[in-house]
Amino acid sequence: MRIGKMLIAGLVCGTLFLNGCGKDVSTDEFVINNSNNMAETETNAEDNESSAKTEYIGTLTHGVNWAADEKDYFFTYEGGALEIPYTTTGSGICTSVGFLVYMNGIPQPYMIKDTEEEYKYMHTIEGDENQDVGFTISFIPVTGKAGDKVSLRIDSIANPSFIPDMVNTFDYGMSHQTLEANYEILFQKDAKTMPEVDDGLCLLKTVCTQSTEIDKDEMEYMTGEAKPDLDTSVYADLKIDGDSMLLDRKSDVSGKDKVHVAYIMMGHPGMKYRVCFYLNHQLLTDESGEVCELELATGKMNTLEFDMDVSQVTDASFYAVAVPVNAEDYPDDPISTMKFPSIHLYGGKN
Repeated sequence: MRIGKMLIAGLVCGTLFLNGCGKDVSTDEFVINNSNNMAETETNAEDNESSAKTEYIGTLTHGVNWAADEKDYFFTYEGGALEIPYTTTGSGICTSVGFLVYMNGIPQPYMIKDTEEEYKYMHTIEGDENQDVGFTISFIPVTGKAGDKVSLRIDSIANPSFIPDMVNTFDYGMSHQTLEANYEILFQKDAKTMPEVDDGLCLLKTVCTQSTEIDKDEMEYMTGEAKPDLDTSVYADLKIDGDSMLLDRKSDVSGKDKVHVAYIMMGHPGMKYRVCFYLNHQLLTDESGEVCELELATGKMNTLEFDMDVSQVTDASFYAVAVPVNAEDYPDDPISTMKFPSIHLYGGKN
């Protein structure tokens, strides 16, 4: 998906429409699958007919502010910090939006220029209803050498501060939906060493990956079909202590020191993904600090699993993001970053 070639205007962007009708909403480049188990209290529904009508939730547009004379629609890195002029416009719940940045699938910490905030993996931008908010994303690339052309993916998280309170709201509804913009960076010089970032949580233990034959029952549960398209589509599931989070996206961690997490992918043979995990939008790592990669293959399901320390967790959002690293090898297939729906970890030790 090459956003720079999509529009002739100076702003290159994607648009996310959030409605409570539980159907696919498409734009030129983006398809967002809206959940139809949205909490009524979040939409101020007055009755139980929310699934039968469209409820306004919000809209989101974000993208690069290209210069008026820009023709190539990619960035050139010539050393130092790279600055990305950016704009977001939101309404409804999307007046508050967080941004995650990835370089070739690797999480990229960044700063917002001319603010006092330090390098972080996510910054939240607050705006007014339907008003453009301009800002500059600044960072030293975590990867890239002279001659490389590296994918830059900028993914938004709608209404990132929202967490179900388990009294009036029991799921995330349309909050934490994502919208992606994809660009390229041509490196004229090697990237310098990134400064250390104190924004990650080392909570993962005994991380491992395995590839096994596809289990038919598991496949049908993950895909909802007996004969799904595993040639061009990609499917994922996330389990906590053996329980799938596909439908019930909450887990009681009361009294637990750790939980066992298994992230499963299957589908499009040859596709490679780097998979990242977040707790309250902070990147989770093990002691190595490396990002795990999964490569999909015909007839195989890949599992990435680990133990996660939840001894201090009382109320948190937990999710996985799988970022493609070789999408350019399959230009005819609709490949984009996959965020697993946010899971509410609640309870904790009292």
